[in-house]
Amino acid sequence: LYTAASSGCGPDPRATLATPSPGTTLTSRTITFTWTSGTGALNYWLDVGTSLGQGNLSAGSLTATSKQVTNLPCDSTTLHVRLWTRTSAGYQTPFDYTFTAAAPGCP
Repeated sequence: LYTAASSGCGPDPRATLATPSPGTTLTSRTITFTWTSGTGALNYWLDVGTSLGQGNLSAGSLTATSKQVTNLPCDSTTLHVRLWTRTSAGYQTPFDYTFTAAAPGCP
């Protein structure tokens, strides 16, 4: 069950990505993604992939507000990150972010 985000009747309950800065080029194969805690959040779901909505590089439910992702590509391709927040009302509409994978030869 997916529900719409806040309809203007209170604070937006969704978590937002804090680091790395959305739209930036990543610097290595291992990156720690961190996000704000959503209002009333029970848990989060983070997808990291090579296509929008696909968690082919990393995917899963978390209660923490960070996740270290390893073995990212070093080929300057676009990476997609989708962050879901689950509240007592269900999963809220996710936020989508894009990054550029590190250049070939990255650590």
